[in-house]
Amino acid sequence: MSILSRASSWKLSLLLSILLLLVLIVFNFYGLYTARFYFLKIDNYIFLLLAIIHFKYIQMLWLKISENGYPDSKIRNLEYGLYPILFVYAFKASETTYLLLNASNFEEYLLPRNFLPIGITVLGMQIALILLTFLSFSYRRRKIGVYNFDKINENIDSWQ
Repeated sequence: MSILSRASSWKLSLLLSILLLLVLIVFNFYGLYTARFYFLKIDNYIFLLLAIIHFKYIQMLWLKISENGYPDSKIRNLEYGLYPILFVYAFKASETTYLLLNASNFEEYLLPRNFLPIGITVLGMQIALILLTFLSFSYRRRKIGVYNFDKINENIDSWQ
């Protein structure tokens, strides 16, 4: 991860994360088997709600890095909230992998023509989002600092 963090800037990786989240939110409503969008399925909105936490983390990380801020409890709680969300991202990637690997079980005429190209693209974006999320954790540790629970209360502004 350190090679990747040295190769790209933190701004680029956070902007790519935002772009990937937006595109994956749209593709979350897309059904690979049917090539249709399903907006009335409630379970399609789970990813959208989890992405809101990710967007907030990216916003806080951007502000903390650009203002040379310190690690506080707000960004710590958002990061700790992203850990279980990473499992959801990994589950979605494994689900897409399962769909792609089991495509041979269906007749060629049953699947839409864009099944494999869109499926591989979505899988690549899901894996990239997971890697960029780990990269953002690395940037937080390097640019903002580690969470020191003994000194975290010293940095609280009493006027907030």
